[in-house]
Amino acid sequence: MKIIKNLKYSIILGLFFAGSASAFENAGGPRNYCKPAKFRDFSPPERVHNQPFIEVAPESIISVKATGSIDPSTIRVFAKKIALKPTIVDKINFFQITAKLPAELRSGFARIDLIAQADLGACIGKDGWLIKIKETVEPPVSDDPVTTDAPLATENPAPAPE
Repeated sequence: MKIIKNLKYSIILGLFFAGSASAFENAGGPRNYCKPAKFRDFSPPERVHNQPFIEVAPESIISVKATGSIDPSTIRVFAKKIALKPTIVDKINFFQITAKLPAELRSGFARIDLIAQADLGACIGKDGWLIKIKETVEPPVSDDPVTTDAPLATENPAPAPE
């Protein structure tokens, strides 16, 4: 009975050390470590739970910060699957990304998607947020001349009291 009990413990310890040993298999070679990009500080901000959506005007500017060690040439921004042309500024600890919404997006909702590849490794960071675009109401155009309720100037104004 004692032998079977010791055998069970030996098998459990053997499995534990076998798993630990495989973790050090590439001990001498380079590590394939990758830290994906993280996005934060969305502007306009994300919707807060139980709050209405943030509305933005058509063709407004959006911005976000990207942290981590990423390759700035791989940053992609999409609005409703339409590629945007981002402006990327390196702020040493993060990248400030700004873009203008396309003119095609007039009213309704649009998802802003962000994609960036890590500087080292092949991992990709993805994130995004949902915004509401205000409906644009254009004033009606009429052919009538503009009329005002202002009094008309007279040809002979009354003399000023002395």
